[in-house]
Amino acid sequence: MNDNHSPIEIPENWDFYRTSFGETPVSIRLNLALKSIAPIADFPVVVRAIVKMQHPYDNGFSSQEEFETLADIEDALCDAIESAGAIGVAIVTGGGNREIYSYSKDAETVVKACYRAMEAFPSYEFKCLSANDPQWKEYWDTLYPNGVEIHQILNRMVIEQLKESGDTLEKPREIDHWVYFGEENEQKAFIEQIKNLGFKILSAKYNEENNPESRYVLNFSREDHIEHIEEIVSDLIELSLQFNGYYDGWGCNIITE
Repeated sequence: MNDNHSPIEIPENWDFYRTSFGETPVSIRLNLALKSIAPIADFPVVVRAIVKMQHPYDNGFSSQEEFETLADIEDALCDAIESAGAIGVAIVTGGGNREIYSYSKDAETVVKACYRAMEAFPSYEFKCLSANDPQWKEYWDTLYPNGVEIHQILNRMVIEQLKESGDTLEKPREIDHWVYFGEENEQKAFIEQIKNLGFKILSAKYNEENNPESRYVLNFSREDHIEHIEEIVSDLIELSLQFNGYYDGWGCNIITE
């Protein structure tokens, strides 16, 4: 076994979301489970293996024309990264590139392994970039989703659960939302705002067992179409932040008729 391998067990929970790097739209697929153990002291170097697409769409994303080839390249690079004892953390697509991010004990081992893997794809432009990043800032600040982006993932999970239960998502229904506050006056001010948006208050409680910043619990609802949930959640997150609140998610009944 390569002595660069780590004996630690790496948790896995891969999911994806869309965001932008500056003006460039990107799709990020990453291992969210690393949140529980990052940063890992023995893996202080971030390595980016960057493949330039040959036939991207005008928006910078991959086209169907080279979908299979890019998938093969991604698999080859991920295998190379693993064989070099590094930890693959994310795949970023956008701007005409496919990038595989990893953290390693040293850059040289991973970079060499990636270049060897790319020998099977000589027509593709490729480069590796590396930097010391002991705090895993690239993972936390660049790759990990923010409050709005994480709800892209959570929204998709709820919708998939509804579909698996036989819900066609076609009919509007009451959708419940939860927001937490640290101060009663902040909760009251938020309530006035959402009433003007057509929401009705289901409960507004004080729970002293919660953390101080989340002791005022608000549950409210409105009839909406599931197809608009991304916009609804994004607006509620933005509004809750104005009153120092924390948006905690949504739920609804299953409709199968």
